[in-house]
Amino acid sequence: MSLARTQQGNFLEVLQRMSSVAGWEILELERVMALKAPGDIPFVNMVWGIPSVEAVKAVRRFYAGKPYCWLAEGRPSGLEGYGFKEASEFPEMLLSLDTYHSRSYPSKITVEEVISDAQLDVWSIIAADTFGFDLTRFRDFFYPVIRHAGCQPFLACYEGVPAATALMCIGKFEVGIYTMSTRSEFRRKGLASAVLGTVLDVAKAKGTPCAVLYATDMGEPLYDRFGFAVTNVFYEYSFEGAPIR
Repeated sequence: MSLARTQQGNFLEVLQRMSSVAGWEILELERVMALKAPGDIPFVNMVWGIPSVEAVKAVRRFYAGKPYCWLAEGRPSGLEGYGFKEASEFPEMLLSLDTYHSRSYPSKITVEEVISDAQLDVWSIIAADTFGFDLTRFRDFFYPVIRHAGCQPFLACYEGVPAATALMCIGKFEVGIYTMSTRSEFRRKGLASAVLGTVLDVAKAKGTPCAVLYATDMGEPLYDRFGFAVTNVFYEYSFEGAPIR
């Protein structure tokens, strides 16, 4: 399986940049990638790829009995007794930036690349609150990714009030888009479109050929309007401290 131009491939590049950072560990198998990192939020203790009995055993040894989640491509078969049951569904979506054209958004909205520590503090407060994450744990994960792996946060404001976020991670073949969030009181005002459009504008200007992301039910209609198309479907399975076999 080629990881070029996929969200998993993009995140693998990010993690490889993090290989020298204390507290970050990655397990790479033929068709599976597993992460251990600081922060204790989703994305920490996360597995991507196609499970097999051998991969499941290796992942369990890697996590040493700690809880983890697995984003599997399709619904695994032949793994009864290993915890692969009902799961949340996450479409992977891709957009060719050759076909993307810049859009305008309401004048009440401003979008800026986060550069200063003060901006980063505001960005993290908005994103952590919107996703319902503990702020300290959120920062423990994302600050190293931003500072060591070259990922770029974006902050959108509505009439000067910070209201929406995104994170851009440019790889060899694609830009991965993460932490798309809008505060609930500012939804349906065009903020998500503005911050996504700005990320795509910046990525296209840098010569990046395509963009990839995982879509939620709330976000998928927005991505459809921008021209993203579903290329794969992942199913997220949770494992609460599964015993090592």
